[in-house]
Amino acid sequence: MDKDIDLNGIKDVEPVFDNPPYLDNSGLLCVIGFYATKPSQAGFNLKYLPENDGWKLAGIRVKMK
Repeated sequence: MDKDIDLNGIKDVEPVFDNPPYLDNSGLLCVIGFYATKPSQAGFNLKYLPENDGWKLAGIRVKMK
């Protein structure tokens, strides 16, 4: 956020997942991957908590590569 990066360029790009989503030892659903954009790639690490019949976003990390 402090670098004021515009992520609008990824809205129509399909994500590439490093591995299939998985449950960690705490029961969080982890989704890790990136958007294959140029010149930089936007990597992401998302964590979700189970809530009712779905998932609630519990953590998000985005890193430009």
